[in-house]
Amino acid sequence: MMMSDDDDFEPSEKPTPPDRKKENCEPNKKKKRKSEGGKSKSGAKPAKKPPKKKQKSSKPQTMPMDAAREAIKRYLIKQNRPYSHTQVFENLHRTIKKSQVPVLLQQLADRGVLTHQAFGKTKLYYANQAAFKDLDPNELAQMDAKIATMKNEAALLAKQIKEVGSGVQKLESSMTNDKLDQEIQSLKGKNHLNEERLKNAKCNQTVYSKDTLTKMDSELKKYLKEWKKHKRAVTDMLGDILESCSMKQKKLEDKIGMERNEAADTNLQEISKQLV
Repeated sequence: MMMSDDDDFEPSEKPTPPDRKKENCEPNKKKKRKSEGGKSKSGAKPAKKPPKKKQKSSKPQTMPMDAAREAIKRYLIKQNRPYSHTQVFENLHRTIKKSQVPVLLQQLADRGVLTHQAFGKTKLYYANQAAFKDLDPNELAQMDAKIATMKNEAALLAKQIKEVGSGVQKLESSMTNDKLDQEIQSLKGKNHLNEERLKNAKCNQTVYSKDTLTKMDSELKKYLKEWKKHKRAVTDMLGDILESCSMKQKKLEDKIGMERNEAADTNLQEISKQLV
């Protein structure tokens, strides 16, 4: 039987559309993930840490224009020194807006309260000197004398402070009374031990007669003479061997088992000093 193109082939079992599969599977996965990640092993939800609040830097409150102008005026008249607008801003602890300081300084200069002088791009403002009365020469001399006296007093106080500081430093570095007591007790114990050793040494010493010492001295001289003779012979023998081989002296001494006086902790000069 022939089938036309218009005929549809329908299978006995219709497959589930892909959209439905996703709808059937995704809710289970979401629930599973929520149950796994949402709770801890003990079953309680982990507590969320509150976000840290950023501490805002406290800025000084700025003055209004009139108050700022008066503050600048009082400051410059009191100091009676030249300042730039940046120095005025910093010296007044930034209580005036920086952009307002040069404007206020110029206003005070225009009113004759201040005087300014330009050095390149920088202007220095200072109090108008016409506002100050002329001082009497006697008053100036008294002020100069007072300044000199205060300088001497300041130098004397600085010297005293230095001396006191050095004294304090010495006291801090010295031992306390408790440590001194401990050190005294320790030294007493050491002295007692040394006295006991000296006493034992005096009691246990052996006294030799003059003849015995003379005999021991002659024997020591004899042994020292033989020692030097053998040492010289060994040294000459080593020199002959080293002339005919390329081996270093230290290596040759180790190979033949030679032991020097230094290795045996023996000093001929010290032994010779013991001779009478």
